[in-house]
Amino acid sequence: MEWLNFFANAEFYRFAVTAEYGRESRTFDNGTDVYNTQGSYYRAGVDFNFLYKDPDKSALFLGVRYSINSFTDDLTYTIPNPFWGDQQNMLENDRLSADWFELVGGIKVKLFQAVWLGYTGRFKFAVDTFEDEVLIPSYLPGYGQAAKRSTWEFNYWLIIRLPFHKSTEAVRVKIQE
Repeated sequence: MEWLNFFANAEFYRFAVTAEYGRESRTFDNGTDVYNTQGSYYRAGVDFNFLYKDPDKSALFLGVRYSINSFTDDLTYTIPNPFWGDQQNMLENDRLSADWFELVGGIKVKLFQAVWLGYTGRFKFAVDTFEDEVLIPSYLPGYGQAAKRSTWEFNYWLIIRLPFHKSTEAVRVKIQE
């Protein structure tokens, strides 16, 4: 399993506009059959911060996301045949995509300087179905098991905040000194 995720947000008063990008690949092997999937996903949405006045920029938030992915998958399977010998076959999908919605909630707490620690809980729903494909996908990057019409996910994360402007509070402190 390989997984990589990047997250960015811009805060405006009580709201934060968020964007995420991730890549994921997984292999499931049961000894005779091998299923591989790999792809990337994007998430975009808005969070409502209940702690918007916290001087440490900690947050308790609820939000919504629209998510979309692009992926490929393949299944290599063996058909046992005692007369002719075992036959190995392959089914594959090239360039599929799926989209879904997420309701999110979480918290982030300042540890020190520009470092925060937090978690996010996600309820994912309204994913696409793939009845018309030769191989119905089993796992969707960024979503999880494709057979589930809704699913939960829980993430821990470490944030390093990169300020793009000087805070007016910092300027006031320097003037008072």
